Amino acid sequence: MRNYRLVCALEQNLSADEAQLHVEKIVQYIKENNGELGGVRNFGLAKTAYEMNRNARAHYFVVDFNLDPLKLKDMKRLIDINDKFLRDLIVKLDKFDKPLDRLTLGIEGKVKERKSELMLGESAFLNNLSQFISPYGKILSRYIIGISAKQMRCLSQAIKRARYIGLMPFRVQQ
Repeated sequence: MRNYRLVCALEQNLSADEAQLHVEKIVQYIKENNGELGGVRNFGLAKTAYEMNRNARAHYFVVDFNLDPLKLKDMKRLIDINDKFLRDLIVKLDKFDKPLDRLTLGIEGKVKERKSELMLGESAFLNNLSQFISPYGKILSRYIIGISAKQMRCLSQAIKRARYIGLMPFRVQQ
């Protein structure tokens, strides 16, 4: 069994209870397939960086779990069938990732994190990622930022994940 983190965004027209029910179906699937649930965190209804399927806001949830990798494909299919999920991202956790109770998506207040803490392989949905983006929306060079190649790979992966899930725009609005 491996440790995973699911970050998902659900449609804005759902109530908080309805959104919770859709996530509970995923949690139930994890438990039925001998998985262990690490925790579920609801970040609530938040504005997205760009419109996804005519939704300017989304209900964000983060679920930590342990599951057999073969069962993960079925869970991904279950999420893809449900049209209420706008975006979902399943990430394999490593030893440097923050526990769920310390995780912030950058949507519940201004959080200042040190650059070195970000580089340790964190799952990467922090609001200070925008400081590593040029005004044109490109990721700054590692020579400008002053980090190693390994740290740059972690940073670029974090930015790409934040863009995909809708927490960061692909390009700067003018």
